[in-house]
Amino acid sequence: MTLALAAAIPAATHRAAIVRNIYSRHNRGRADAHQPATVAGIPVHEPASKAALERHLAQLAAEGVETLVVDGGDGTIRDILTIGLPLFGARMPAIAPAPSGKTNALAHDLGIGTRSLEDAVRAIADGRRVTRRALAVTRAGEATVLHGFLLGSGAFVRATALAQRAHRFGAFNGVAVGLSLASVIGRTLFGGDNGVWRRGEPMALARDGRVAIDHQTYMFLAAALTRFPLGLAPLGNGPFADDRVASLTIDAPPRHLPRHLPALLRGGADDALARAGYHRCRDRQVELDTTSGFVIDGERFDGGRIMIRRGPAVTFIAGR
Repeated sequence: MTLALAAAIPAATHRAAIVRNIYSRHNRGRADAHQPATVAGIPVHEPASKAALERHLAQLAAEGVETLVVDGGDGTIRDILTIGLPLFGARMPAIAPAPSGKTNALAHDLGIGTRSLEDAVRAIADGRRVTRRALAVTRAGEATVLHGFLLGSGAFVRATALAQRAHRFGAFNGVAVGLSLASVIGRTLFGGDNGVWRRGEPMALARDGRVAIDHQTYMFLAAALTRFPLGLAPLGNGPFADDRVASLTIDAPPRHLPRHLPALLRGGADDALARAGYHRCRDRQVELDTTSGFVIDGERFDGGRIMIRRGPAVTFIAGR
């Protein structure tokens, strides 16, 4: 197998490295076991912290690595882009995901589904190459730019906590998304008007420099994905311009949710949804101010004022 993999990769044209997240779902329990130092002659890096990841990526940038095979989930991709883009600059390597996380929304968007580390290595030679521009998120007064593909605040933060609970019971990928969605809908519909889910939270939002909302908001969602799991389309139907932030803002409390839920989930009826307080938008930049925090690619960050734009184009190696 290793010889076949090595033969499939044109070594003269592809300087590659593998970054494995030892804490991702498929890799847990194997961190203490002996893992190969190379796969098909490609060195394997297993950073145990973000600080270690920065050291590894700095080394790979100095070596001129052209391809990163990433054995991890959405959060691993987020961290590699966030730390790697300042280090590599315009020479950011192509990324071949080997999805091993809990939800793997980006892999679904790329049409990868499930594939092994070995399949991701094979794809270096003949995989389809596509570009994506992640969300670029900056916090007021800070220089660090977070790069990720799915960001949410309000009810989305609580929904992510429910998804983590579903993961503990063995539900992952689309199953976890479905279970969490059903739980969110149930708690919103039957929680009462004064329930924590329906009453929302204070949130201020400016789109392209113009104040859009400054009131109780149920949920804010933004994404750089073109496809969602389970065929969902909460941000509407594409195509989506890669220089715009696609977002959904839902006023609190959400009005006539049972009536609007099909269109909300499947991408239709923008005008009718907007009249009911469900706002889909495409903006060059969005400024969000929230006290409850936000989640980007599965990890929660503290609240405050953040600016959301689209980041630079990054090449991903999808399936054949």
